[in-house]
Amino acid sequence: MKILLLVMGLADINAMVMLAAAGFGAHAPIHIVIFTAVCSFAKALISIKDIGSAIDFGVVLLLFLSVFITIPAWILFIWAFFVGVKGIRSFGV
Repeated sequence: MKILLLVMGLADINAMVMLAAAGFGAHAPIHIVIFTAVCSFAKALISIKDIGSAIDFGVVLLLFLSVFITIPAWILFIWAFFVGVKGIRSFGV
């Protein structure tokens, strides 16, 4: 069970990096953005009533929207902070 928690934490860290990169204007390959969004969506479905799940749904929405439109950087950085804290907490820190 601990390994699963660590893998989910790594998925959150990956989502944080993708959101921060989009905030800085870097363009990630589309297949990596889609994979990260699908992983976050799958994690969000595990516990749908949890606040972490709401953060994951927000990340999925922002990742998909960042492919098509330009989202203000401050929004991406705030969400990157939230998902990054959630990912770091998965490691037991």
